[in-house]
Amino acid sequence: MWMLGLSLFFTHPYTFEKKHPSSSEQVKPSMTVFVLQGIFLRPDTQEWIVWINDHRLDHLSQRSLHGWYVLKVDAHYVVLENSRKQRITLQLKQSVTVPEG
Repeated sequence: MWMLGLSLFFTHPYTFEKKHPSSSEQVKPSMTVFVLQGIFLRPDTQEWIVWINDHRLDHLSQRSLHGWYVLKVDAHYVVLENSRKQRITLQLKQSVTVPEG
């Protein structure tokens, strides 16, 4: 009896079919949540390191995360900007949600 159930599973035409959203279904854009976890800033030399979503960004090399670039770093906040010139300000202990894309 269990063999019949197994054979039906493997011969069923919809077993491995993936669902694709139809044109009438709304596809919600995925969102990215940015959490500023820490700031190290030396105002005298403008050297900085920030931690956002467990990623280390610094003034020398790594300056972007998911298409958002560090524009300004202050003792309590970081300003990010994307290629469409949208800006967001992250403050310590505050998360910001932005659409991906």
